[in-house]
Amino acid sequence: MAARRRKRKSQDDEIDPVVVAIMFVIVGIYFVYTQYLLPLYNAFMSLSPIYVFLITLIVVSIVLISIRYVLKYRKMRAEKKEEHRRQQILARGVEFDNIINFLENEVKLRYGKNKVEKDYQQDLEQAMKVLTERYGYDIEYERTHSRKHRIDLVINGSIGIEMKVYKGGSQVKRALLSQISEYSQYCDKIIGFVVNITEESNASIKAEIESQLKYQNVINSNDYHIIVQGII
Repeated sequence: MAARRRKRKSQDDEIDPVVVAIMFVIVGIYFVYTQYLLPLYNAFMSLSPIYVFLITLIVVSIVLISIRYVLKYRKMRAEKKEEHRRQQILARGVEFDNIINFLENEVKLRYGKNKVEKDYQQDLEQAMKVLTERYGYDIEYERTHSRKHRIDLVINGSIGIEMKVYKGGSQVKRALLSQISEYSQYCDKIIGFVVNITEESNASIKAEIESQLKYQNVINSNDYHIIVQGII
């Protein structure tokens, strides 16, 4: 028992390193003050008033000029950053328009009796290679952001394409609405590409999806586009 008490006492008597550090800082500040700052201050105050005024004026001027240049530099940096952001937005808008135009006017998917959504997705992936050849776009397939979030295609790291095969009913529409809302967290712009293999008109399917997206109001209307396309 006595040995245990001695051990506990020795642990309690250990020096706190934080306290030691604070003591060293205090001693260092005192040393700098007494050895450098105080003599400098005394020497400065021993000068004639005119010299004190001139030195003070020079120091204040230097400080003000330094502050002015720092503020100017920060402003220039902020303007440059904002200009870069605007250029990125413009470039992304051009990319978005190019992709939409390509999907609406050049992509034609063929019907297959035994085809499933994965087959149509692979057909679309093959067609999208034209964008890489034409514009040099970087295309990622099935980019995964989490266990629940896997986007079918991502172009240049910012534009996502989610593909669905519509066979009637509301399940595909609900799934697409949910995924567009979720994927907007990971992509600046989203394209919902619906392959319609029913007799229902493409326009009515598109109108219903867009109406629901507008009602949900979770993504800006400029940041998504719905394409409904039949098969050949």
